Amino acid sequence: MAQITQGMVLKYIALPTAYASATTETAKTAALAAADFTDGIELPDLTQFPDLSGSVDTIETTTFAAKVNKTYIDGLRDLGSTLDFEANLTVELSDAVDTLLASVEENGAVCFGIEFPAPLAKRWVWVGSIDDLRPNQGTPNDVLKTTLKCTLTSDLVRQDVE
Repeated sequence: MAQITQGMVLKYIALPTAYASATTETAKTAALAAADFTDGIELPDLTQFPDLSGSVDTIETTTFAAKVNKTYIDGLRDLGSTLDFEANLTVELSDAVDTLLASVEENGAVCFGIEFPAPLAKRWVWVGSIDDLRPNQGTPNDVLKTTLKCTLTSDLVRQDVE
């Protein structure tokens, strides 16, 4: 069965202590995989979410011995400089972002999770920060929109949602 986007939510929590104290990438990934979003604060009124797959850079490794084809290896995945979430600019979203910005100011970053309900029941989690709200371009008789620009400072980690 195909998954629909209805019910998708973007939440954030304070940076998990286990992540902040981790000294290896493996430990940081494990801390993100275990992050608890039970009391996560929702960023409401989203209308669009970004592509979370990104693209893998291709690095050419062709040597002078090659006679027919070039050779390549996979490089780093690039999700872009930010994950951009489109939203209606509402009082509720503004209040949630104010609280989020205060948490980023206090902790340097927060843990985000974009959650998809059953039947998929998965959440993708990352550590990052967010820019302050700014209205997007508009026209008369239009809904005021904004773009939440989330900067990633970790890998994306997939969790099961209960």
